[in-house]
Amino acid sequence: MPKRIGTGDVGTRTAAQRKNISIKVDNTIDIVNSSDINGTIQGQANGQQGEVFPRDLIKFRFQTIDNDNSLPTTTTFRAFLTGYNDSHQAEWNAKRYTGRGENFYTYQGHDRTVSFNFKVAAQTKQEMAPLYRKLNFLLSSLYPDYNSSQYLRGNITTLTIGDLFVNTPGILTSLNLTVNDDYPWEIAIDEPELGDNADMKEVPQIIDVSAEFKPIMQTAPTKGTKSKILFANNSSQANNWLTT
Repeated sequence: MPKRIGTGDVGTRTAAQRKNISIKVDNTIDIVNSSDINGTIQGQANGQQGEVFPRDLIKFRFQTIDNDNSLPTTTTFRAFLTGYNDSHQAEWNAKRYTGRGENFYTYQGHDRTVSFNFKVAAQTKQEMAPLYRKLNFLLSSLYPDYNSSQYLRGNITTLTIGDLFVNTPGILTSLNLTVNDDYPWEIAIDEPELGDNADMKEVPQIIDVSAEFKPIMQTAPTKGTKSKILFANNSSQANNWLTT
């Protein structure tokens, strides 16, 4: 399994390699963690050879859409997912009429909020910098993007989580970072000073991220078996599950 999805196997490092974390051993490095912003690898997907996203047990990535040319910037993280919640709300406006004590309701619309947690965890030195670059860029998508006239613009993000969401556009409304007290920190101390770890930063090796996302459906959701809600913007094959 580590070879199939590229998680890396740190247990294969020799005693000499374990003493010096700066020694790069390819089969110990997680290819998802070490992939950079817009990072792809040479592989195969859907029967086609070429540049593909690193493989995982569950597809998981964000793509931030450029406001000027509509091109996506991809940040891919290992799918250490927990706490998935998909909240659907119907909005009704209450009114009362003379002589009646109860409320009458008029349908106004709907809203949907998806929240989930994922873990960013580096297992080798070579994964630290790419992970922090990707996380920093993803955080920046919550901040304004200014055009040439210095007017601020928001950012649209597409989300992929397995087959529930596949490049589904929406609004990333929040990202919260938490470091558990039990998580190790990189201390970047060398002997002698300024040795092989001079390029490292004193930062957590593991971070818990909680995200909140409001999807924008590409087809108007409506009542019925053909409404593509659970498999948002997915293939017709996946949506065959919803019809008989």
